[in-house]
Amino acid sequence: MSRKDEFEAAHVAARDIQPGDYLDSSMKVRVHAARMIGSNFTVAHKLRGSKSPGITDYKPDQTVRVWRKKT
Repeated sequence: MSRKDEFEAAHVAARDIQPGDYLDSSMKVRVHAARMIGSNFTVAHKLRGSKSPGITDYKPDQTVRVWRKKT
């Protein structure tokens, strides 16, 4: 079983993003922190192998596609 078979895609509101979610189907961009800052929901993520983190702002009700472990 490959790594991709362990995860499933889900469309969630940005405020429901959790640490451990992946933002891409190749499982390279992992969410490390997510919280409300002002009126935006800010997600800190890191590309596998990269030294510097990335930050993306979403509106709280914006729909985002994430990959999570199957339950």
